[in-house]
Amino acid sequence: MKRKNLLLGILAITLVFTMMAVGCGNDSTDDNGPKPIKFISTDTSGNTYTLVVTPGKANKIAKDDSYVLTISITGQPDKVSKGTISNVSENGTLTMQPKNSEGTFTVTVTDSGQMTEISGSITVGEGEGQSVTAPGEVTPQGGKKITIDGWTWGPGYTDNKQGGKSTITMTQGTGNDNKKITFTGTIQKIPGEAWGMAGCGVEPNAVNLAALKKASSISFKCKGKANSWRVDVRTSNITDTSAHYRKTFEVSETEKTIVISYDELTQPTWVTKVDFNKNLITHLIFEVSPGTEEEQFDITIWDLKAVDQGGSGGGTASTFTLTGIPTTYNGKYAIIVSPPPEGSIIALMGCESLNMTTETFTLSKISNGSVSIPMWTASSGAQTLVKYSGNDTRNIAIFIHNTSTVTGGIGYQTGMTAVIEFNNVTFTNGGAARTWNQGQVTTNPNG
Repeated sequence: MKRKNLLLGILAITLVFTMMAVGCGNDSTDDNGPKPIKFISTDTSGNTYTLVVTPGKANKIAKDDSYVLTISITGQPDKVSKGTISNVSENGTLTMQPKNSEGTFTVTVTDSGQMTEISGSITVGEGEGQSVTAPGEVTPQGGKKITIDGWTWGPGYTDNKQGGKSTITMTQGTGNDNKKITFTGTIQKIPGEAWGMAGCGVEPNAVNLAALKKASSISFKCKGKANSWRVDVRTSNITDTSAHYRKTFEVSETEKTIVISYDELTQPTWVTKVDFNKNLITHLIFEVSPGTEEEQFDITIWDLKAVDQGGSGGGTASTFTLTGIPTTYNGKYAIIVSPPPEGSIIALMGCESLNMTTETFTLSKISNGSVSIPMWTASSGAQTLVKYSGNDTRNIAIFIHNTSTVTGGIGYQTGMTAVIEFNNVTFTNGGAARTWNQGQVTTNPNG
């Protein structure tokens, strides 16, 4: 009877156990109202077209918004068209209505803040105005798309759409360097904000996309001006562009090879955690990180590829493996508790063993920054723990202790030095794996 009571106690505790929310929300709001949205492109003659839209709603272009289009031609005074937007199509085509003309022209813009085409006859000047023939296809400030070895880069994007002043130019090398991409520009923090933005998307072809989904890492070579950059691995199950899994890397003037394991990718701390699923990868993003208020950048990237290094996959059957643990926890011990999901009475436990007579759990030892913890199931009516071999998605918490054993149904909560939590962990044959930086950590949770 004592055995049954112990397991019922464990189950009761896990049923009421609530994962502690660690992390902060990004609740900042913009009290300054809508900011102008700027697009800059050039035509084949080198003339520059600068479109500034003043939206009625922050960062959202809509009908009746006002615009100013400035055409800069070398050796001539600027020509300016002012008016309102009379229509916004689903594909990003804006119909522009100059204030001194019944005629209209169109401008095509992208969601990433690029102006790619200007068509029709543009009325410029005051009074009756003059007509200027639109250039048609134009090259955004970030450059046209460039495809190398099945990776399509660009065009580059900036924070212009958010009212920022960052710039980026993308160029392809020539001769023996024709498989290299170079980005130059300036990253500036948006006035009143702690961030700025300049970067480039990379679209894989079918072969490279399949390789990304099979791989465990990506690698590339780079060199340039010393800056911090990051890679986002975008997946279709995350719609918030600020919430994707990412990894920062440092650039230097010395050529280096960067290898980024999927296990090293993390989401920002302020977002709701979503399990990383490499089968849902869509594309990559390279983006420079803002440092001071204004900073120049210059980076060359080449030899981008997906790499299969074995990875952690689903882990060893009936075992949860945690890697990348800080060295301060080496020599300590870990136990896992996972409460039953709604509608279930099956709890998961992770430990080396359980002595039913003494109600003592033996914990798994952390060594060299990793720990492998055997997984078990516990349910009401059960007389012992049973090896877990399921294929479920669960939330888990790993409690870290200084001692190798804990006693009683709530012993795992007593005297712990830290707890790390993971949401939406998918087990395969009872096995799963994570890295430390994918979890949410609370130190000294008992105060």
